[in-house]
Parts: sequence; structure tokens; C-alpha cells
Amino acid sequence: MTADEESSGSRSPAGAFSVAARLLNGMTLTPGQTAQLRAIDHKYQQSLHTMLKGAPRAPTEAERAQLDDTTAREIMEMLTPEQRTRLERK
Repeated sequence: MTADEESSGSRSPAGAFSVAARLLNGMTLTPGQTAQLRAIDHKYQQSLHTMLKGAPRAPTEAERAQLDDTTAREIMEMLTPEQRTRLERK
């Protein structure tokens, strides 16, 4: 994040891997879950491109929040019940 982004409070979307890092707090994923996360990230990037209609601009806070919320739901859905329980305890 650049100083300008920090001072303005904006940040560029980084994708599903950043959402997962914030959400999972270092939880280890299985190889299959890692593959699922790559697919979720691909969908995130496609959605971002579609949302911005290819325009060279950063997404708004609302646009980024929408993408991040959808991505967080998809990440939680790929976790096992045991993994979800561990996250709820933290």
C-alpha cells in the first residue's frame, strides 16, 4: 500500500488471497482447498474487470466491499465444519 493510499483510506483490491489471509489467520488449507482458492481468485479478478468495464481506475470502497464480501462467503463455504469451528473460536 502506498502512502497516498494509506492517507486517503483507499486500497486497491488484491484478490481472494488477501481476503483469505485476513479471514483465515494463517490457517493451513489442504491442496484441494488451495486449488479452490485459486478458482475463487480467478472469479474475483473476472468480476473486478467486469465491474470496472475494463476502465483503468481503482474500484470504489463499495465495489471492493461487495467483491470482498462475496469472496469471503465463498471461502467460508469451502472450509470443513472443523475449520469453521476453529475460526469461530478465535
